[in-house]
Amino acid sequence: MEKRPFKIYLFFSLGFIFMLICAVGAFFYGYKVGTDRAESKSEAKLVAARQENRVGTYPQQDLVSFYHTVLLPYRDFQIAWFASMDKLSSGDATNDNAAIVKSLSKLAQQQYDQANSVSVPGSSPLLQEAQTNYLKGLKLFSTGTSNFISKANTLPSTLIPEQLNKDEYIQNAVKLTLLAQDQLYDAVLNWSNSVQPNIPKQVNYQPNLTITEWKTFPLAVKNAIITSILYEKRMYQPYYPQDTVAKVDQMINNGQASQLNMKSISQLVALLHSTDAIKTNEFIRNKNRMYSKETLPQLPFFYE
Repeated sequence: MEKRPFKIYLFFSLGFIFMLICAVGAFFYGYKVGTDRAESKSEAKLVAARQENRVGTYPQQDLVSFYHTVLLPYRDFQIAWFASMDKLSSGDATNDNAAIVKSLSKLAQQQYDQANSVSVPGSSPLLQEAQTNYLKGLKLFSTGTSNFISKANTLPSTLIPEQLNKDEYIQNAVKLTLLAQDQLYDAVLNWSNSVQPNIPKQVNYQPNLTITEWKTFPLAVKNAIITSILYEKRMYQPYYPQDTVAKVDQMINNGQASQLNMKSISQLVALLHSTDAIKTNEFIRNKNRMYSKETLPQLPFFYE
């Protein structure tokens, strides 16, 4: 009879010990979960703070990534566009003008799909806006040329570029891609400011900007001014803005701008554009001679 109470006591003792172990285990588990959550929240806040501090800094890796994933797909189409326009306007095209226009429409859509497959970091809002506008421009190029296919073979090839340039879709495509270019070079200007604080983050282009004022600006500012002029005047060409800068500086340095009585940069750019005086790679050919002391991001169009 004495063994039964002993067994009962033993059972309750073991049960108490087991509950105590479970309680201690639960305490430490809860403490670990709480600590992990607190650390996770703290880390998330730290990451968010870092991202917030990074907004608008335009680090070089963002610029380089944008160049390869967004700008190059657009540039492939842009180069094909001007090559096709030259071929048509010179009369060297085949009898199937519609095939040329159709290939441009297809290429614009392909390049749109490629540039749309990547995301631009929210820390670089100007690059985000530039991507959006390049994409809109490519979509409008595709639509405008697609709509023109049916009438392409009813016109002499030499008239097609003129008719396409009058198309509302094409005109809006040009406007948006020039705006995207302006935003891209504003982002480069912001990068330049992060490297050299004496360079401003923003430039307010003035139509009456004089040659004397122009000569005081670093390359990053000149590029930003030129992209504003190109956008404002709807000057759409295959060369980069820095090619225009290089030609403008040549005209100023060799005295031709003065001989032509050019008073403002806008006048000079308009003249060079209308006379087709600016060539692709104008900047690269003159870089070592004229811009060797400029600090530039590692973007291929400044080096190739």
